[in-house]
Amino acid sequence: MEDDAVLVRRVLSGETEAYAELVRRHERALVAVAGAILGELHGAQDAAQAAFLIAYQRLGALRNSDAFGQWADDRHG
Repeated sequence: MEDDAVLVRRVLSGETEAYAELVRRHERALVAVAGAILGELHGAQDAAQAAFLIAYQRLGALRNSDAFGQWADDRHG
């Protein structure tokens, strides 16, 4: 299993399908955090989707590829 840093490098080199694996790895945790803040599942799922979209658009700004999960969560705020 590739670590997050490898997947981030693959995405940045044009393998956009590698981003789906990053989402799969971190989606549950991000929805849980958003759900704790928002108090409802549907809004939490929407917030997580928005955060992942923003994180994808700004992936080149990520300095520590191993910290993708935390960084993606921070992009939404």
